[in-house]
Amino acid sequence: GNKNNDGTIGKPWDLSFAASGAKGSIKPGDTVLVRGGTYHSETGYTIVVSGDATDKITFKAYPGETVILDGSIPEFTNPGNNEWEPYPTQSSVQNVYRSVKDTFDVTGTTFYGGFINIDDKWYSLAPHKSEEYLTSETDEWRDSVPRYLGPGISQKKTKTINNHDYGYILIRLDNSDSLVQLGRPVPQISDPDPGNHSIYICSSRSFGFTITGSHLVVEGFAQRIARGNVPEFL
Repeated sequence: GNKNNDGTIGKPWDLSFAASGAKGSIKPGDTVLVRGGTYHSETGYTIVVSGDATDKITFKAYPGETVILDGSIPEFTNPGNNEWEPYPTQSSVQNVYRSVKDTFDVTGTTFYGGFINIDDKWYSLAPHKSEEYLTSETDEWRDSVPRYLGPGISQKKTKTINNHDYGYILIRLDNSDSLVQLGRPVPQISDPDPGNHSIYICSSRSFGFTITGSHLVVEGFAQRIARGNVPEFL
């Protein structure tokens, strides 16, 4: 699609332009058909256009096609990648890795979370709020003492550019139990190298899909980063 097109099936708009209302071309009562495929954007898609109480605006997948909104960091999604390297810690029993690149936005209260695929099932990765939690020697609750929450992700700042902080994403896939993870499902991960797994990671500063408009109907979309399992259909 292209924002300079006329929005017909032969000359469609891009999704971001349509979600913004296509400069007034999309009006209450209209239906926007989104062609099948994976729409990838780490910054996400935001539907800002609104219908009204009488005539809603509908965004729906084209009949017989599947629309996937993917807000994940693409280099981590395919197993067999070389985007991770061992991260030195004080303990030899920890299997902590860091991203090869240190260009990920870690400004302010940003944290990273996501999912890992184990035997064709998706499990959530715990967001550890700091490096100290991810590398902790204990998984028992102690007041003011960082604890390891099970397979999860954190980040480490390395530099500041134009008032934005950047750094590494850290990951640890060592096993834990459901009590430690507050009842969340715990996959038993025999291979701690994240490069050998399909992992979908997303920043808390940007998600795959956001709605700020009103009086909308959304049908037949799936998100790569979703609640519980991936994908989840809306």
